[in-house]
Amino acid sequence: MFPHLRSVCFDLIQNTNRRLIAVAIAGLMLSSPLLVGCSKETEPMGIVLGVVTVQGKVPSDGLRLSFFNPMTGHGANGRTDQDGSFRIRRPLPVGNYKLLVDRMIPDDPEPRDNGDLAELKIDNAYANDLTTPLAFDVTGGENQLEIDLQGPAAKKSSRR
Repeated sequence: MFPHLRSVCFDLIQNTNRRLIAVAIAGLMLSSPLLVGCSKETEPMGIVLGVVTVQGKVPSDGLRLSFFNPMTGHGANGRTDQDGSFRIRRPLPVGNYKLLVDRMIPDDPEPRDNGDLAELKIDNAYANDLTTPLAFDVTGGENQLEIDLQGPAAKKSSRR
């Protein structure tokens, strides 16, 4: 008797089902980060500190230190104090890190009276991520490092 009533009811039911599905999907999408965040364990972190020397002596100028994990991209920077000690302020996730070391430019233009320490030089290999021989495993908790850098590699003469 009312054929159009059947199509109106059918459309109403389809639209209601679509709305319910859309609301359910939106609810899952909004709650997913909360569920993942609650179930994920905290990543273990390590504090890195230690002393850096150059050929057994404390360098007169500070050294810039850059720890980085080539696999994850995590990293942190620091610098040595006057006694060669350092502490990386930001904890690092557990993993294997390369260490880059470079000289800091002194804040004061006056050279310090440290005798032969002012002339200590470090090998350029320490400042390059492809050539640095320094690699350390950072473990959870405190990681105490003692690092002794070598001077520049002696250049071979090309005499024949």
